Parts: sequence; structure tokens; C-alpha cells
Amino acid sequence: MPESIQRPVLSISLLCSGRNINEAIKCLDSLMTIRKRVSSEIVIVDTGCNAEARTLIEKYADLIVDFTWCNDFAKARNAGLEKCIGEWFMFVDDDEWFESTDTIVDFFNSGEYRGYGRAQYIIRNYTNSEGTEYNDAWNERLEKRSPGMEFKGKVHEYLEPKEGEIKFLDDYVHHYGYVFTDRALMYKKERRNIPLLLDMIKEEPYNPHWYAQLIQEYRNLGEYSAMKQICDQAMDMVKDIDTPVVNSHRPDFYEGILISEIHTYQFDKAISDVNEFLADDRNSEKCNIGLYFYAVQAYWESKDYQNTFIFSGKYLDGYEKYSQIEDISVNDFTFMCGNIFDRDRMLYCISRIIASGVRCGNISALHDYFDRFDLTYQKEPLIPFCEGVTYAITHFDFDDRFVGYAEKMCEHPYMLALLINEAKDTEKNSSRQFRRLVEVYGRLRRADDPYLVYMRIRLAMQHNDGDELRRQYLSYFTYIVDSFDANDKIWQIADDTGLNLISVFREIPFNRWKQDVDLFFKKNSEDGIEKIQKLLDLIGNNADIRFDYYRLKIKELNTSRTDTGSVDAMLNDYCSSCINFYLRIYNPKVFTGDTTVLPDDCRFAMEFVKTVSSEALFKPVDFIHELELCAGIYSGFSESMKKYISNYGDRKRAELMKQL
Repeated sequence: MPESIQRPVLSISLLCSGRNINEAIKCLDSLMTIRKRVSSEIVIVDTGCNAEARTLIEKYADLIVDFTWCNDFAKARNAGLEKCIGEWFMFVDDDEWFESTDTIVDFFNSGEYRGYGRAQYIIRNYTNSEGTEYNDAWNERLEKRSPGMEFKGKVHEYLEPKEGEIKFLDDYVHHYGYVFTDRALMYKKERRNIPLLLDMIKEEPYNPHWYAQLIQEYRNLGEYSAMKQICDQAMDMVKDIDTPVVNSHRPDFYEGILISEIHTYQFDKAISDVNEFLADDRNSEKCNIGLYFYAVQAYWESKDYQNTFIFSGKYLDGYEKYSQIEDISVNDFTFMCGNIFDRDRMLYCISRIIASGVRCGNISALHDYFDRFDLTYQKEPLIPFCEGVTYAITHFDFDDRFVGYAEKMCEHPYMLALLINEAKDTEKNSSRQFRRLVEVYGRLRRADDPYLVYMRIRLAMQHNDGDELRRQYLSYFTYIVDSFDANDKIWQIADDTGLNLISVFREIPFNRWKQDVDLFFKKNSEDGIEKIQKLLDLIGNNADIRFDYYRLKIKELNTSRTDTGSVDAMLNDYCSSCINFYLRIYNPKVFTGDTTVLPDDCRFAMEFVKTVSSEALFKPVDFIHELELCAGIYSGFSESMKKYISNYGDRKRAELMKQL
């Protein structure tokens, strides 16, 4: 380098294919703070940009290196590295962009970089396109330049040699490279990588890095047989080797074997292997904690609840220990498949320590771990968690804490649905266990779920508390939508206990009663006539405006279902009854003023009576038009009005024939 050229502190290099130029520009934009505030340069390796993309990236680059793509990422990276002149080297991908670069800038401008040889920042790998799910991972992307430094590997390339202490920088990049809206694109990428990794294994048969990367590719494809085969090959290769590099990759091979066995339902083999792996004294403590997780999976699937409980506890103890001494939200590369302390694994083990613990008679598992589970979670661990809580309630003596747990769980709709399904299964299978559930769920105050109100009714019945039973029935018919289509058990309990439902009905607000009656008739007007008649029999001749409305709906139903010959008389009778009913509710002045405030059925009845009484004022064609307008007011009588109009037309034709 000529003496006249001042050497920058940092060289930043990236590959750019132009495949997604918008992401590449976001990447380059996010680097500008470093470029402006730190003595630095940006070197872009053009691996296939078109003319438009090339023009865009030229605005950012201090130097562009042309590279003809040859399916070798290391060669492409090295082409940029060779042209960089900075004291430190940083490489990025063109599909990732920084949220902030403040800690990187401070690292160099403060001079702190002089005490380190390497630095890592966080890559936030998103797993959904919405950006709500992701895994954070430390990645070593900055190194002090040293003689012989170069990238190795046709794919999943890495930089060597690695010297000096590592600095962890809190800046992170967004990366959506593992989100595939089209799975075919994912398979294409994996199929591209596998042959390249196989080539690397042939070239460097004792480099564990390539085995670990190939295992990951097979896992992504779900090719567990090939995955197991390469893991066995790798394990055989490193079985007698005890070096830091090999020991850092041995957990990858453990994990690959266990994943392949668990996913192919070889749980006994997985149990045997995980215990063998745990006996290896070359393992780090974190490696063994990661193995505990797979032990939990294997024992759970084998229904060995005692060992599930033991290994869940070991995993969670390890989680607790490391959460107190370091940031465990970021991947430490103990295993290839993600952070051993990620949220999914932690919640999986909490769900299993509760579910297995209570099955082994250890109720403290529920009390110790309930508040550590995320009740908003909606993945697989939620199911055994709910099963564990249900098991505890149905197999242990009543505890006030059970009510508190259930109250918290029922705040979340998805979890509430799971609990209710569990309760319904219990109700079918064991009356004794169901009574225990009732003792807990019957104390919950949530009023909008019909099954929970039903449980409160059951609790009042179990305790022979007539006043409470009546209050809960009133709550049921007041707050539950579609309450008249209630479970048959609601009606049966009232019969069995001699509860006077008529007195309960009289306390229901009329508007609520009307809303449910309307829904009840809408649902049952075709096939539920027996249900409608059953409730009518219950009401009988009891006098009340609510019951009168129900009888009015019966008239409406009968009118809509009557044959053509009877429809005229039925409509006239219904309309008279309808108007008289609403006269009891509304001020009479409303009926002569703005009638739009009246319900549609009442407006229809008024308009029908008015139109029919004025028939003599209209020509037949005009009269039919008026009837059609009347029919449009209330859809409940559209079919009846068609019959009525047909009858009218028949009469008029008959009259015309007589005149002729």
C-alpha cells in the first residue's frame, strides 16, 4: 500500500448478486453511520448485478470488485478481502441490515478495538414474514487483519485464522433469509448446498464444521435417515479426539442423532443414546443441559413420567443458573439447531415437568412452575401444560390455588378452549373427577362462557344451595348468547332440583330475552320445532310480556310455514297480534309519528294492515306493487307475502273471468 494512502481502521465487505436489490440497498443504508463516523471503507463484490443494480450500489462503494460466480462463497469473499486495506475486516450479507450500529461505532472510535482480535454482533433470524418470531444468534463478523487470513468453504464459509479475545457487541441485523413463502425455494437452496458440502467433506474429511453444516441441511429437508448416517460417520471420526474444535462440534452430532431418532419414533434408542452421550466427560456443562432437553422429549414420548420429571428439572435448573450469569436470549452455538435456552425449549420443559410431576404424585411441580409458563403461548407445550393442570385438579384434594390458576388461564381464549375440552372429556369419563373440576371451575367468575356458567350451576347443585342455583340460572339466561339452545343438562338440572324456571325467566331483561328468542327461532325454524315446542310447553299459559313475545314468534313461525290457502287469515291474525303486542311497549304516539323507531316486524304489520285496508283505492297492478313494498320491510314474511300476492292474483283473475 503506498505511503500516501492512509490505511482505514475498518474495511466492510459484502457480496451483492442484485437478486434482491431493495434488501441490498437497506443493508448499505444501514452501514452509512459506520462509514461516516469511523475511519472505514466499503468494498462490494459484484457477483452478478445487472446494470440497474450496479448503478445503485456504486453510490455506496469505495470499491467494487467484479467476480464471476462459480458456486464458491469463500472464493467470492476472498476476492473482496484481497482488496481491503483496513486494519480490521468486517463482512456482511446483502440480505441483512442493521437496526443500529452505535456499539460498533463506539468500539472503534473509543479505541477499545485495540484490545481485541475479534468481535461478534447479533443476527436476528426471523422465522415468519411478519417479523414477530425470531432467534437471535451471535455471529463473528469482525476480525483484526492477520497474515494468511482467508475464507474457507464453498458454502457456510468461515474466516481463519481466529486470534485474540472476542468482544460481544449488542448491535443486531435483521435477517429474513430463512423465511420462505414458497417451500420450493427452500428446497432449491438446500439442494444447492448439499453437493457443495459433500465436496468440502471430500476435500477436508476431518473438518467437523462441514459435517455439522451438512447435518443442518438434511434436518431442514426432513431427511432424517441421511442425517443420521452423516452423524454416525462424524461420531466415528471424532470418537477418540479431544480438542477444543472437535468438542465444540460434538454436540452437533449428538443433536443430529437424537433428532433423527425422535422424529422417526425410535424413542428407546434415543433414550439409550442420550444417556451414553451424557456419560462423555468431554462435554461442556451447556452441552449436557442441551442433552437434558432431548432426554425430556424421549422419556415423555415413552410415557416414562418419572424420568421426564427428573430431566425436565435438570434442564430448568441449568436454565435458571445461566439466566442469572449471562444473556441466554442469544444463541451461544452449543447446538446447531438453535439456542439451548430458547423460549420454545424452556416452555416445553416447564409443561413437561408439570404434566409428568403431577402424574408422579408431585403436586409441588405445579405450584413451583405454574407462574413461569407463558399463558399467551399457542404452541404444542400449551396442551400438556393444560393437561397437567387438569390432572392436578382431578387427582389432588381441593386447593384454593387451583382456582387462582384456572382464573389466570381462562383469561386467554385459546387456553380457555383447551381447558373446556379437557373438562368435557372428564365429564364423559369420570363423574368423580368431574366433581373435583366443578369444585374449581364452579368458582370462576367469568360470565360470558356457557360451560363455565354451567359449572357454577353444577357447583350450586353439588352444595344443595337453592339460592345460588337460582342466581346462576338467571346469570346463564341473562349473559349467555343463544341460551335457549342450552345443553340439555341445563334443563335437566332444573327439573331434577325443582327449580322454578318461570320465575327466573321473568327477571331476564326483556331486550335480552327478545334477542335470544329471535336467535332461537332463526336457528330452529326448520329442523328444531321440537325444541321450540318444548320451551312453549314450559312457558304454558303463564302471563308475562316475555312469554307473550315468545307466543308471537310462534304465530310468526306458523304463518311462514302455512300453506297458500290459509296464509291470508294467518297474516291478518298475526299482524293484529303484533301491533297489539308492541302497543304495550311503545308510546302510542310513535305509531302515528316516525315509525322507523319500531321493530321491523311491527312496521311490517302496520304497513300490511294499512295496505290491505286500502285495497279499493288501488288498481290491481298498483296494489301488488304496494304489497311487494310491504314484503321488503321484514324478511321473515317474504315467502308468506308471495303466497298472499298469489292468492290476490288468483282472486282478481277469477273476478275478471266472471265479468267476461
